[in-house]
Amino acid sequence: MKTDLEIGRVIAVDTSQLTIEIDKDLKSLVKTTYHATYEVAKVNSYLIIPIGLKKIVAMINRVVIAEEAEIKPEKTMVVLPLSKKIMKATMIGTIEGKNYKQGIDIFPILDNPVWIATKDELDIIFDT
Repeated sequence: MKTDLEIGRVIAVDTSQLTIEIDKDLKSLVKTTYHATYEVAKVNSYLIIPIGLKKIVAMINRVVIAEEAEIKPEKTMVVLPLSKKIMKATMIGTIEGKNYKQGIDIFPILDNPVWIATKDELDIIFDT
């Protein structure tokens, strides 16, 4: 089920790094929800990757636009490249209920949704 906080999907997982494709429907890098307006894909901002009752916290450290040319041998015309907005993020901790702990003990899977970190989640992370 897609929420209004969702901004992308996991497309690669490493031991500490994630590669995330930003949702194609997100035309600008600003997401407005019922509660607030958020900047999307800002370096050093936080993301939430939900896995069951736990939420992995990740920090964005790279944002790029990747272009892929569509190559089909039967085509006799020029095909413009498709662009994807890609983020790299480092997994730094886990939220379970109202508690935050450094490090992760569960990993996301491919196509896992990625959410914007809300003020409530940031308060848990920074213990305010």
